[in-house]
Amino acid sequence: MEKATICVWGDSLAKGVYFDEGRGRYAILKDHCLRLLAKEGGFSVRCDAVMGRTAPECLAAVHRDDRVAGGIAVFEFGGNDSDMDWAAVAQEPDRDHPARVSLPAFRDALLGLADFARRGGMRPVFVSPLPLDGERYFHWVSRGLDADAILHYLGGDPHMMYRWQEQYANAVRDAAREADVPLLDLRGAMLGDRLFRTYYCLDGIHLNESGHRKMYEYIMQAWNEQQISVEGCVLAG
Repeated sequence: MEKATICVWGDSLAKGVYFDEGRGRYAILKDHCLRLLAKEGGFSVRCDAVMGRTAPECLAAVHRDDRVAGGIAVFEFGGNDSDMDWAAVAQEPDRDHPARVSLPAFRDALLGLADFARRGGMRPVFVSPLPLDGERYFHWVSRGLDADAILHYLGGDPHMMYRWQEQYANAVRDAAREADVPLLDLRGAMLGDRLFRTYYCLDGIHLNESGHRKMYEYIMQAWNEQQISVEGCVLAG
C-alpha cells in the first residue's frame, strides 16, 4: 500500500526532544518517532513541531503557513497547554493556579486546527497527549523551588499532576468527536504497556529512545492493520 504524506504540528514530543542525562541537558534524539516513520516506515514526513508550543500558539502560526497541500495533518498538543507556573504555585500554594491554556481555549484551538487542515485539503488527525509520570514530573518541576509547598497544592499527592493532565486528554477526545476527526490514541498505547515507566526520561514527561520506538511501532501497527489509509487519509483511533 502506498504511504501518505504526513505533516505534523506539535510540541517537543513530536520534535523528538529528550533529556540527555549524560550531558545534563535537552537534545534531539537521533532516531525519534518521526524519523523512524520516514527512515523505516517509508512515509514522507514534514515536522513543524516547536518545543513548548501550545495549541493556540500553533493555530496562530498555521494561518501564516501556505505550504499545506493534501496528505494527513497530525496535531499533537496538550502537554504544555495543561502545564502551570510552578514557581507561582510554590509561592502561593493555597490559591488556585490556572493552566497555561484553559480547557475551553484548548478545545477551541483544536477545532480551529482541524478547520485549517480541511481548508488546505488535508485530513486532520488528533493525537491524545501522552501520560506523564507524576512522581518524576513532580520532582523535576520542584527543583530549586519549595517542593513541600507544591506538594501541599497537589493535596499531598504528586500523581494529581497526572489527573490534572487527564482533563486535557479528555478534551482532545471530545474535540475529535465534535469535529469528526480521527484520534490516534498514543496515550492509551502507553498506558496499556506494563513497561510504561521505562519509556520516560528523568523529567517524567519526555520519552527516551525506547519510548519513541514504542510510538513508532504503534503507528506502524495501525497502518498495517489498515486503520490508516491513503484513500481519504483516514486514521482510526
